[in-house]
Amino acid sequence: MDWLRPAATALALAILVAILWRFFRTPPVFEILVQNGVPSVRRGRVSGRFFAEVELICKTWSIPGGTIRGVPGPSGTRLVFSREIAAEHHQRFRNVWHLGE
Repeated sequence: MDWLRPAATALALAILVAILWRFFRTPPVFEILVQNGVPSVRRGRVSGRFFAEVELICKTWSIPGGTIRGVPGPSGTRLVFSREIAAEHHQRFRNVWHLGE
């Protein structure tokens, strides 16, 4: 039973960190959800030109699903991708991101 106290403390600390992270994180500027290869804006706004390029990339490279988020950073909005979008495609989206700014 000596292990129970450190385990409970670690669990409580992990829960506290998760709550604080959730509370203090900056929400995304926009969020694009890709389902069955079709993107849709789920939150925020993106330019029509950028969205058209996202559609073309998803179709050309057969990206079945995932999420693209625009997250505010110190040097402007940066793109963050869910695991479902392969790393090899990330740069393609970044290359057309300037159309959305």
